[in-house]
Amino acid sequence: MKMGAFLLTGLLFSGLVRAETDAAKMLIQGCAEVEAIYNRRGEKNLLAGINTSVAEALRAGYCRGVLEQYRRSGGCYQNDWVRQAQRIGQESDRQSLSINALLRRSCG
Repeated sequence: MKMGAFLLTGLLFSGLVRAETDAAKMLIQGCAEVEAIYNRRGEKNLLAGINTSVAEALRAGYCRGVLEQYRRSGGCYQNDWVRQAQRIGQESDRQSLSINALLRRSCG
């Protein structure tokens, strides 16, 4: 009985760790999309919205939503959310960081 509970706990914990890693990857990808969209907007101005796919827009929207919620909760006083998104988007080699670690690093 104890061994079964131990295995179940281990499986649940490994699932949570994997979910946290996947969420961090999704945040990094979404924030990289923000940078790509803003770069296109600077190049083509009004055509940026037309050249952005629904998937790119959804990933960028996820990033913005996470950043806004983090800022609202008092986690960051960074004025420029786009700059904060750029910092997270550049963390592609650090996908092992937690979402909280990514958010904290993006503020400074």
